[in-house]
Amino acid sequence: MATVYSKSFVQYEGLDGTETVEPLAGYIDIIRDVDVYANNTGVSPIHFRLIGQSGQTIWLFQVDPDTNASGHWTGRQVMDAGVAWSVETDAPMDVSVSGYQLSLP
Repeated sequence: MATVYSKSFVQYEGLDGTETVEPLAGYIDIIRDVDVYANNTGVSPIHFRLIGQSGQTIWLFQVDPDTNASGHWTGRQVMDAGVAWSVETDAPMDVSVSGYQLSLP
């Protein structure tokens, strides 16, 4: 039987770029919740992406110019051991990603 651990995968104030997470050997990560906040004082939209293990966009969040906004995503994305997944911003954003870490049988 797999052991389940609640896990905070990413917690960042002002993430500007990419944060990569690789599930530990013998575990899989289940991403359950993503929270994002940004204050866009610029003249162009800014973006957050949750990126899966194949490089696919799982969730895209946009903050329009001259706006502060928060977004929340809930799901169940399974990330296999040994293959990285990531979050990416093109401007500073507060980012929290949590879920479960399951030990493989």
